[in-house]
Amino acid sequence: MKRHRHSPEQALRKVREGERLLNEGTDLTEVLRHLEISEATWNRWRAQYAGMNGEEMRRLRELEAENTRLKKIVADLSLDNDMLKEVAKGISGWSRTIAGSSNATTRCAALPPLKRRPAFALPTTNCVTISVIANT
Repeated sequence: MKRHRHSPEQALRKVREGERLLNEGTDLTEVLRHLEISEATWNRWRAQYAGMNGEEMRRLRELEAENTRLKKIVADLSLDNDMLKEVAKGISGWSRTIAGSSNATTRCAALPPLKRRPAFALPTTNCVTISVIANT
C-alpha cells in the first residue's frame, strides 16, 4: 500500500466510516481496502480515536499545538543556559601579568565564541587592571 500521512481529523473520519461499514455487515478486509489503510493502522486508530467526538479532537489539536510551543520555549531556554555556562567557564582562571611591570596584573577573559547570539550584549573581552603598591 502507498504510504500516506493522515491528520487526526482524517483518521477520525475514516474510523467512523469504517465502523459504519462494519455495522452494515461489510467484511473487515473490504472496509480496509475501501479506506486504503492497513489492518495495523486500523487497530491503532480505533484504539486512539474510537470514542472521540469533534470537540475532543479540537481539544487534542489545541493541546498538541501548546505542547509544540512549550517545547520550543524549553529549547531556547536550554540554549541560553548553555551559553551562560560557556561564558562562565571562559571567565574562570583569567589572570596574567602585564609585560614589563612587576606591580600590575591585568585580568582578562576572552569570552569564547558563542553558538547563538544572546538576547543581551556581552563584551568581547573583560579586562581589569590591578596595581599593587609596594611597601618600601
